[in-house]
Amino acid sequence: MRLNRRLQLAFFFSTLIGAVLFLYIFYSEKGELQLTESEIKYFGFSLILGNVAGLGMFFLSRFLNQKAPWHLATALRFMVELVIMALWIFLLAYGMLRLFLHWQDLNPTAFYKTYHDALLKLIILGVVIILIYTILDFTLYSYNQYAAVQIESVQVASTQLALQLEVLKSQLSPHYLFNSLNTISSIMYANPEVAEQFIRKLAHTYQYILATQDKQLVPLSEELNFVQAYFFLLKARFGPAVHLSLELPRRTYTSNIPPLTLQLLLENAVKHNAPSPDSPLYIRI
Repeated sequence: MRLNRRLQLAFFFSTLIGAVLFLYIFYSEKGELQLTESEIKYFGFSLILGNVAGLGMFFLSRFLNQKAPWHLATALRFMVELVIMALWIFLLAYGMLRLFLHWQDLNPTAFYKTYHDALLKLIILGVVIILIYTILDFTLYSYNQYAAVQIESVQVASTQLALQLEVLKSQLSPHYLFNSLNTISSIMYANPEVAEQFIRKLAHTYQYILATQDKQLVPLSEELNFVQAYFFLLKARFGPAVHLSLELPRRTYTSNIPPLTLQLLLENAVKHNAPSPDSPLYIRI
């Protein structure tokens, strides 16, 4: 499918260039665009020449990509492509012109003398087109290489992030459970109602962890619900020593983030600040 599309584009632009070149040269010579019957034949010939030349350049470029890729020797490939394309266009134009003159039973000397200036313009424009084509070919190659590198870097970063999240999740569960069980044992007899809520919130957080263990992204709204449940557990442990303020705009709730990221921020904030009633920790998200 990709090759067919490129062939279609090559055919279209070859036809367009052949038509534009003929009309430009014809107008520059005659000063008008009224074609006679014989000149219409020349126009058709230029379209055929443009198509064959363009498709030939397309396949030659593909051949060079296999035999002399750009990344092996860019400068050499550039010069080789210029020379090969120029030879191809020259031989093709000369051969087809000879066939056309023979087919139309025209005298080559008289034809060259009559259309000397037009042929000279055609040669100059042909060289310019070959140069532009080679530059575009190199530009497309450079862009594709850059895009491939960017895609690869994104894939590597995504893989690393996924691995990091898996490691963090595996580290979270035992540590998380140990702290939670200690908290339950300390409040079970002193405040049974809080202990019951604590167990419910703990179950909710574990349910969320299990539900998101195979997900790379979750809606922010779900993550915030989990954070609130997790903060209830922290509040039960630290009491007035910790405070949480959620100040995210509502419009961001539909955004996606990796699961457990906000929980890890809360856990690290508590872990590295040692909150106490005399020195409470205020967390704002």
